[in-house]
Amino acid sequence: IVGVPVLATRTSASKLSIQNGINGWECENNKEDLYNTMAHLLMNRGLIVECQINLKHFQYDNTDTLRRINEILLNTNLDI
Repeated sequence: IVGVPVLATRTSASKLSIQNGINGWECENNKEDLYNTMAHLLMNRGLIVECQINLKHFQYDNTDTLRRINEILLNTNLDI
């Protein structure tokens, strides 16, 4: 949304929003992989620049995510 590539540990949420090398990068949730991915990006800054360029034209589509949230809320009995 703000044009900044992200590096995130691999989770179900990151899989929904990050396309590796397009709008950011995912790595495993451990120090070694986080370190190695960061080192790789810092040693290959062109990858970061490419990702920044991609993000200038990247369109986020939250339609499916919002539909699923709505379904969960409609199917949840909330006694508030």
